[in-house]
This record gives sequence, structure tokens and C-alpha cells, in this order.
Amino acid sequence: MAFRFRLAKVLGLREHAEQDAARELARRQGLVNACRLELDRMARSREELLARRDSLQQGRVLPPLLGENRYQLIVLERATDLTERKLAGLEREAEAARRELMERSKERRLLEKLRDRRREEYELEERRRELREQDARPQPRHGMAIAMQKR
Repeated sequence: MAFRFRLAKVLGLREHAEQDAARELARRQGLVNACRLELDRMARSREELLARRDSLQQGRVLPPLLGENRYQLIVLERATDLTERKLAGLEREAEAARRELMERSKERRLLEKLRDRRREEYELEERRRELREQDARPQPRHGMAIAMQKR
């Protein structure tokens, strides 16, 4: 008789839940990374606008060009602020997904430990049963044992 873990289906469900949680964490982390890339792009745009403003201020330019540059900087600052808030929310969500994954992983590991313990108990009981069966067999007497030995 082979070992059969009665909670194998539950363990399978826990493994599936852990995989789902890992996928969700990866998705959330991807959103966080995309938001960080967007912030980096905005920072580069800001630096370009500031450099352009400095070059405009050094030469004789029309005030509307400086005004347009200032307006672009203000719009970019507002967009950066919104993106930073979005990033903070996404990081909180990613952290929650990470905690969820840890919890699912913990549940799966507990069931695997239980399965391993049950398997060890089963194997120990099988060895005991085999020993009992071996002890229950009639042992040949001394003279018969010698006669039964192969020469």
C-alpha cells in the first residue's frame, strides 16, 4: 500500500493560491517600475526645460517664450507630483501583494511539512508492520536451518 496524503488537494490549492499571489506581485511590481520610469523621464524633461530657460534668459528673447517655458515647467511639476502620489499608492499595493505572497507561501510550507511528517510516520509504521510479520513467521529449528542452508 502506497502513501497517500489526504490533504493533497488542499496542498494543490495552496500552491495554486501562492502562484496567483506571485503573479499579482509581479504585476504590481511591473506597475511600480513603469511609474518610476515615467518619473525618470519627467526628471529628464525638467532638466531640459531648465537648461532651455537658462539659455533663453542669457539671450535677448521675447517674453512669451519665457512664459511658455515657465508654463511647461509648472505643468511638468504638477504631473510629477501626481505621478509621485500614484507611485506611493502602487508601492503600498505592491507591499500588500508581497505580504499576501508571504502568507500563501507560509501556508503551503506548513502543509508540505505536515505531508512530510505524515510520510515519515507512514514509513515508520510500514517498517513496524513488516517486522511484526517477520516475527510472526515460524522460525526453522536449528537442525532444519542447517539443512536448508545452501552449500
